[in-house]
Amino acid sequence: MRIDDLHALDATGHGKESDVARAMVGCVGSDVALLALSVDGKSKLIERAITLLDEGDTIVVASAGNAGPCLSCVSYPASDPRVVAVAAVDARGALAS
Repeated sequence: MRIDDLHALDATGHGKESDVARAMVGCVGSDVALLALSVDGKSKLIERAITLLDEGDTIVVASAGNAGPCLSCVSYPASDPRVVAVAAVDARGALAS
């Protein structure tokens, strides 16, 4: 099993989509790529990286964003149908803030 820790964001959680896509491409060949992030709107760069990961049989997991209990509330790239979206809940089972 190969474990790489690729970072695309700075210490404040901000970064360029090109850096995110580059880190994602670095995960090609891995079993799982975990994206603890979301981007504003759909991104062609991120979409191409998801395609490469999908074609390489890498499971892509991304944070849903915890924006609300509706499908349209899921952040991108978690909203891509090839990505497993995950969210956090609190002790009562409600979406975490």
